[in-house]
Amino acid sequence: TTTQGRCSQAVGNGNSITCDFGNLPFPTYITVYVPFRVPRDTLVPFVANTAQVFTETPDRNPDNNNATAPTVLI
Repeated sequence: TTTQGRCSQAVGNGNSITCDFGNLPFPTYITVYVPFRVPRDTLVPFVANTAQVFTETPDRNPDNNNATAPTVLI
């Protein structure tokens, strides 16, 4: 779920979602919730979540369009 726009599973990639937030004024803050299940036999202590954003308009700071954060599995 998202606080604005809509999200769906990316076509051809079961591990990705695609969201369309429409036109956004600057600055805008949006939260996207992505629940997932981890198999019980998973041996890694965390998974990495990566977000990327794209725009068709000029971007004054394209270096901040990607972020990755670990999620600890409990």
